[in-house]
Amino acid sequence: MGGYIILASGSDYPIKSNKYIKEYLYKKYPTNFFAFLSFDELETYGKKFKKMCLSNRNNYWLSFLHTKFKLEIKPFCFIRPRCFKGQRVPIKEIIKRLPEIFGFFFHVKKIKNLKLNWCTSETWMELTYSTVDKLLIYIDKNPYIFEIGKYIHNPEEILLQTIINTIEKEIPRKDYLVNCEQRLRKNGSLEITDDDREFVIKKMSENDWLYMRKFSSVNKNILDFIDKEIEK
Repeated sequence: MGGYIILASGSDYPIKSNKYIKEYLYKKYPTNFFAFLSFDELETYGKKFKKMCLSNRNNYWLSFLHTKFKLEIKPFCFIRPRCFKGQRVPIKEIIKRLPEIFGFFFHVKKIKNLKLNWCTSETWMELTYSTVDKLLIYIDKNPYIFEIGKYIHNPEEILLQTIINTIEKEIPRKDYLVNCEQRLRKNGSLEITDDDREFVIKKMSENDWLYMRKFSSVNKNILDFIDKEIEK
């Protein structure tokens, strides 16, 4: 059996034992695990969400040092300035970066020729060694794909997943992280606390969920609770 490479963050936490996770992956191999939403399915989540995702993929942003001024570039359409009140347009800097600006149009043509199956997703994933090998080979052959990735919004939630969705036709895919959508904090992030114990217990009882997010080290009680439940 081949192995897995796991990309997770410090706010993710296992809700199953190491033994359970190992046996689960052994049974599911060679499934790849990552959240996934095809750009063809965006309409089902509403026009506003679809517009945002398409904008993240299709528009490119140039930022300028020591200013909040940006250029929004829609290839083959227009270049539009975006600036906050009191910010001056850095004309000299824009002139210096003209080759970079016009370079977008060449990169976009190359990207279109790749015929990518675009999708959006969570950043975190668990991939088989064979899929990672294919991914690295593809990136080596098409390095310019990251020239676009430097400028689109949320490239970490789009690019790698899109490449995998394009090149990996043989291996099935499945979600493996569960988020807590119950508690929206003042800072805008979703965070699991002691108040979410019932939700956590419910997800721990479901066989297919291996990890949860987002946890904070400040809320240590809920992590201790999970550890005790796992040991039972």
